[in-house]
Amino acid sequence: MRRLEDNPYLTYFKLTVYLGIIANVLFAIPAVFQPYWLLAYLHLPWVRESIWLRDAGGLLFFLTLMQWAAAHDPFRYKINAAVTVLGRVLFGVFWFWAVLFADRPTSFLTLAVGESVLAVLQLVAYVLMMRYEYLWPEVSEAPEARQTPVRTGGR
Repeated sequence: MRRLEDNPYLTYFKLTVYLGIIANVLFAIPAVFQPYWLLAYLHLPWVRESIWLRDAGGLLFFLTLMQWAAAHDPFRYKINAAVTVLGRVLFGVFWFWAVLFADRPTSFLTLAVGESVLAVLQLVAYVLMMRYEYLWPEVSEAPEARQTPVRTGGR
């Protein structure tokens, strides 16, 4: 059986997830502690009450903890890894949909592009990593472990 480190796409997947974790934390901390600064920095519409942005920042921080497990060992935490990628893809689509079809301001395109770039990177790395792990035949390094075809009967 192959070791986890033998998967050449594992490093790329971990890198993209850690990059997403950094992006989430860079959004979540200001959202909780300085929501109006974050709105001004991203040129997002001003809100009268910041409680919902603070709540979203707190939730994003705790969801990021789930992603940490997926980045550490995606084969042990398979569900976490799959939900990390799926969530990134869905929110990338959500932000584009909000701007294109729900008449939200174009300043939300910053979030749409950021999420979508990370989503594509994570999805490609995840698919390649899983294909390598589960669809490619296992190769044993020990010559005695290789089986030779046995001929039975006939010529």
